[in-house]
Amino acid sequence: MKKFTRLFLSLILICCMSMVVACNRSDDNKETASNTEAQTNADVKENTNVKICVPDGTPALAIGKLLADNTQFNGYTTSYNVVQASVINTAFSALNADLAIMPTVVAGKLFSNGADVKLVSTNVFGNLYIVGVNTTGNSFDDLLGKKVYTTTGTTIALVEYLLSQNSLTYEETDEIVAGKVSLSSKSDGAEIIPLLKQAQNNGTEAYGVLGEPQVTKCRQVVTSAQISIDLQAEWASVTNYDGYPQASLIVKGSFATAHADYIASFLEALKGNKQFLLNNLSTIPSIMASYESSLQNMTFTADTINNCNFGLVTATEVKANVNSYISALMPSATINDNFFYA
Repeated sequence: MKKFTRLFLSLILICCMSMVVACNRSDDNKETASNTEAQTNADVKENTNVKICVPDGTPALAIGKLLADNTQFNGYTTSYNVVQASVINTAFSALNADLAIMPTVVAGKLFSNGADVKLVSTNVFGNLYIVGVNTTGNSFDDLLGKKVYTTTGTTIALVEYLLSQNSLTYEETDEIVAGKVSLSSKSDGAEIIPLLKQAQNNGTEAYGVLGEPQVTKCRQVVTSAQISIDLQAEWASVTNYDGYPQASLIVKGSFATAHADYIASFLEALKGNKQFLLNNLSTIPSIMASYESSLQNMTFTADTINNCNFGLVTATEVKANVNSYISALMPSATINDNFFYA
């Protein structure tokens, strides 16, 4: 009987020890699996290459602080690309970019056409001015019977909208038309500055729509040039918004879903961008030269930066302004709440 009891107790002890070992192995396996999963996630994150593209000009300045030191974010490798403004919509797809600064109406059109994009924030709230040479005109009424040089796309759309809101008629033509504002389209602001210079030399009246920092460049080359009309002020006078959402930060929808942490870090890094530019006016050209930007040939002043109207307003806060802006300039575009990053 004693032998049986000892045998029975031994069997129980062996079973208990086996269970403890099994439990320990199970815990070890779980910990190993957890560590492996964490390491896999870390590896995926560390191997994530993020591509950002911005149009040459003011939108590039909108992330100037990040361009200055090629800002990187923990666990990601970020590359910054400055492209020609006229190709930003195609560059976003061609470069397979994850984020971009682009005209808000272009982003709205992409979304309307089925592209997987979301608006994260608006970063430029209007940088357009009508510059006059040999004129005292300072209102839209003064432009009747005159020719105004302007670029195409968003710029001419904004001018036409504001003229119509002021009950003024216009025509896209190189000829002067009595009782109308003649809008003569050029491909780029750099094409308009020589025309204003020629008008100065000839002593004739001329107007041109330019965006900063080209306004500053124009006034350096064409010494008599003055800002005749502030289009941001005109927008404010016909809407309920102080500044229009001209250029915004856009993200690929699939990237936004997978990398919310990156977007949060990116927005945090952008804070103080305007102050950074104001504090580093003399070094902006060299920063932009690193990206082969045309801004490397510009001279920057505090007025230049202030007149760019930089800001950082998130999608939730800027939604109503964006809806109004896109509806005014591109009524054919259809956007909804899915366009705005939350």
